[in-house]
Amino acid sequence: MARWTGRQLDHLREPAPAIQHMLDLPAGQPQNPDPWTQALARARQQIRDLIEQGEIGFEQITDAWILEWAADLLDAA
Repeated sequence: MARWTGRQLDHLREPAPAIQHMLDLPAGQPQNPDPWTQALARARQQIRDLIEQGEIGFEQITDAWILEWAADLLDAA
């Protein structure tokens, strides 16, 4: 244990590594996604909200159901 503690203290005495101020992350959602992409995002969010509220179970969700939900949102717009 003393050897491990000594190594940790040695690491603390070393100069701190440089901090990366900017991450090279891929671009997120497009700024103006097409209506279908917006409807899919809204459908997924609404479904997540219902799951969190306990209104539906996550095991009930299927890809076809999400697509149908998004299509309904798109038709209603």
